[in-house]
Amino acid sequence: MSRRFARALSAVVNMACSIQSERQAAKTKSELITLLQNQGTMTVETDRGPLRFHALRGRALASQIVRFDEDEPETLDWLRQYPKSGDTVWDIGACIGTFALYAALDPGVKVLAFEPQATNFGLLNEHIFLNGLTDRISAYCIA
Repeated sequence: MSRRFARALSAVVNMACSIQSERQAAKTKSELITLLQNQGTMTVETDRGPLRFHALRGRALASQIVRFDEDEPETLDWLRQYPKSGDTVWDIGACIGTFALYAALDPGVKVLAFEPQATNFGLLNEHIFLNGLTDRISAYCIA
């Protein structure tokens, strides 16, 4: 249902933009995408404080964020128990940064986040910035 509805909305947008010049239609669609992305920021409440994510960047992303506490509970348990103030956590395969961000909510912990996939690396950096954690997380696009 979601894909069919999204295709229908896309057709409506294309039809509405068909009366505009090619340049103006491109600007209109770009503005619409920006507005939707800004509305798609989701907040996850954690025991360390809130984390914000751009949830509209892929079909699986929103559900991954909603299931933040459920997907890898053993990883969250480990992050709650072991890193202490002054420690550095390495998140290898950081993806969009859920665990790196969570670890960095502890002000005494630094995080090195490694993500080789370009799209995920871009989102990882956006999430670091969105959560104001640029001083605690360093991201690297390497494997």
